[in-house]
Amino acid sequence: MHQLDDLIAQTWFRTSGAEPIRDASAAEAARAAIEKAQKKAVAGLWDLPFSFNISLEQKNIERTTVSAQEITGYFRKEVEPAFAGLDERLRLICELDWLILFYRAVKIISGIPGAAADRGTVGYVRALGLAAKYKELSAQYRALESGLPAQERLSSFDSWLSRMESDLVQPMNTFWRRAEHLRRFLDRVRNLFRIAVLAAVIFVIFSFSTGLGPLASALGIHHPRLTAAEDMEDIGAYPPVPVSDFNASSILGDDGKVVDHEDADPRSTFTDLHLMDEGESDNGSDKRIYVNITKKQYVHYIVIYNGNQKDEDTFHAYNRMKRITLRLDAANKSYRIRLKDTPGPQYIRVDAVVDRFWIILGSSYRGSNKKNITCCSEVEVF
Repeated sequence: MHQLDDLIAQTWFRTSGAEPIRDASAAEAARAAIEKAQKKAVAGLWDLPFSFNISLEQKNIERTTVSAQEITGYFRKEVEPAFAGLDERLRLICELDWLILFYRAVKIISGIPGAAADRGTVGYVRALGLAAKYKELSAQYRALESGLPAQERLSSFDSWLSRMESDLVQPMNTFWRRAEHLRRFLDRVRNLFRIAVLAAVIFVIFSFSTGLGPLASALGIHHPRLTAAEDMEDIGAYPPVPVSDFNASSILGDDGKVVDHEDADPRSTFTDLHLMDEGESDNGSDKRIYVNITKKQYVHYIVIYNGNQKDEDTFHAYNRMKRITLRLDAANKSYRIRLKDTPGPQYIRVDAVVDRFWIILGSSYRGSNKKNITCCSEVEVF
């Protein structure tokens, strides 16, 4: 395992002793000041080594933006105070020396399998901000260095920094920039996948709840749905379904009075398929039409002529059904449907095997007369 001590051993202040110094008096004094400050910094390390070393392990779940922020925080607390007594140029040399140390660290991390595609690791390197810091500090240092006489410059550091820039800094900047682009691409793919999964879940829920779509068709799932009359051009393709018997909870007689089913005059204009319920406050709530099909068979549509459709004035005079529950006995299912407040047929697409069904009134559109009678003119089955 790579340790911070191994990387400190590769810093300029530890490896520059063998390089020639042009001016012994000026350069040696500068290098001695740098070495003294760096040794003080190294001696003052406390929390930094642990956080730094653990980030270099092969599989490290703590290599995140937070851990990078902790490392930079420890660096400011434990390392930078050692450079307080140096002039600006020497302080920049020390900072750049440590910055190259961090670059060596991310080079180690770049060799860990899968690190470049790992969101935490990419965030860790981004949070260290090495590229921006190097650009800023190196520009400041070179501006100060260029203003000095040649004999006062630390040529050994200049050559070392140039070599590190070409061999380490630029390659690592390119590597991690590409890794960040890769991570963004993978995040987009993952987000698109999540959206696709969510859309699929919504589609499945919608398909099961409404009975619409290819999934519902493949599984034989269908729920009745109300469809506008103008969309029912194909209804002529389906023959009427024979009905063996039927009744309504109550029937409107020719005299305009509502009677129970068993008391209705068979000669009345309004048959059992004309639901006329009397209700005070509930407008006939929970009253029902019952239809028994001759033989259990596949039903495509149930057609409801809502209200009393004798003429337009009569339609608006009586209450019309608003919310109903359609109960299919063979399928053993109930569906709540909102009918339109319009004359003419209203088509309920069933597409299910049915032997009998009930239309149960839930609420009504209020009519203009005071009789408070809710009507249904006719029910047809196809």
